[in-house]
Amino acid sequence: MIRAPYAKPGRAHDFAAPCVYYLTVRTHGWQPLLGRIEGSTGDAWVVPSAYGQIAAEELAALPRRFGELMLVAHTVMPDHVHFILNVHSRLACPSGLPGVIASWKAACMERVGDGRPLFADGFEARVMVDEGQYMRVSRYMHDNPRRTLMAAAACGLFDVRRGVEYGSYRFDAVGNAELLRGSLVAVHVRRHWSERQWVDYGNRCLRAAGEGCVLVGAFVSEVEQSIGIKAVEHGASVVRLLPHPMDDHYKPAVNAFYTCAEGRLLHLSPWPAMGTPPPAGRDRFNSLNVIAEGMALHSRILSNG
Repeated sequence: MIRAPYAKPGRAHDFAAPCVYYLTVRTHGWQPLLGRIEGSTGDAWVVPSAYGQIAAEELAALPRRFGELMLVAHTVMPDHVHFILNVHSRLACPSGLPGVIASWKAACMERVGDGRPLFADGFEARVMVDEGQYMRVSRYMHDNPRRTLMAAAACGLFDVRRGVEYGSYRFDAVGNAELLRGSLVAVHVRRHWSERQWVDYGNRCLRAAGEGCVLVGAFVSEVEQSIGIKAVEHGASVVRLLPHPMDDHYKPAVNAFYTCAEGRLLHLSPWPAMGTPPPAGRDRFNSLNVIAEGMALHSRILSNG
């Protein structure tokens, strides 16, 4: 267990403050400069290149340069690096976490010594909000090499496809697009419902899923998330509408990855295929709920011939 403060959800974050961070840094141009994956879909590992070894060694050296942090875990992949930093006291580095990452990149480049760009600009950071999230991310990092081989063997399920059409809608997609041929049932829980109504609605959705229907929705609220999780646990299929665009390297995270590999999941993003998304927050999720209802209506029209 890590003994450090977690971030408070929904608050602007101070990247010099004590916290636990999950970070990702990509190689320049997503080139496989840091190693190669060996093994199988049952068990896989990364054999680091000289560059990958340097990246790992300089990560391990970070606590010596910055006494306010600890390297909790790391995974060096051929074209990116994941690592978890526990910042246990306020960073003295004037620019905070960005300065720490810049220092690590500079140390790697100094050792490479040939001027060849190794890493892309910037980094991705996620603040850990609780111990459960930390455990999920740790498992994700550990299993990353095996998942990469699974994706390569999954007959295109993890390829990002642009402009997938369904009725009047267009999406970017990852997963099993054949699910759109099934009978779609929208999952959209209303805020004003009573707890009894939530339970009854969830049971109806799960019965439909058990009868072979495919659940579609944004799965934002706790009740909607619970319906989606239970449906998947019982072997049903789900289409999830994403509130953000997909880049070319998008993949479902953690448990969703394995459901996708089984052909029981489709992730769809209507943006930018259908224009500019509404502002982040309730308006965007409301738009996704409207799309889910429209997709379910289109499915019923198709089934009625």
